[in-house]
Amino acid sequence: MSEAALHLAPRSSLLARQRVRERGGARRACWLLAVAGASALILAALLFYVWTRIRVVQMGYEISRANQAQRELLERSRALRLEVATLRAPRRIEAIAGSQLGLRPPRGEQVVVME
Repeated sequence: MSEAALHLAPRSSLLARQRVRERGGARRACWLLAVAGASALILAALLFYVWTRIRVVQMGYEISRANQAQRELLERSRALRLEVATLRAPRRIEAIAGSQLGLRPPRGEQVVVME
């Protein structure tokens, strides 16, 4: 080999090693980017799952409170209907008319029949 060829051989070897390192660096960067992207997707999916579970629990509590409020309102409605029925009872009205208002049933001559 000539002296120039021997002198160039180490340089070309050095350049080849640098290219390998550059390619390896690019591969490593690409691999790290892929791992980071996959990790970000997994983290996003995990956070979404946790968020949905939390929302399900919150909705469960809201449904429970709404059901309790409905039961209380239905009980109050039943009690009010019973009170209205009691207040409208004919015997109660007759008793109040006689004792508090001094009313009594009409006599025969006080009744006028309309035809």
